[in-house]
Amino acid sequence: MSLCRLGLTYAAMGSWHQAAERFDEAASLLRRQGMRRFEGEALLESGRALRELGREAEARARLQEALRIFEDMGEQDTAATVRAELLA
Repeated sequence: MSLCRLGLTYAAMGSWHQAAERFDEAASLLRRQGMRRFEGEALLESGRALRELGREAEARARLQEALRIFEDMGEQDTAATVRAELLA
């Protein structure tokens, strides 16, 4: 979770590369710990950061992975947020 907060801090500063790295690290760690919801949130934020870097294919891959997690969990509101990001 601290890695996500650090990623959000980097994103707020416009340091998109560092933000994406922290979100990806967080997603990997959260996946290993079985914390699916937080993994999905980290992937969503990674997708946003990667999009800011112009890395659209990687961004879409992270967002699609986040969408699968939220749909599997029945988190419809969060899944709708991810769908909106995919359409942006």
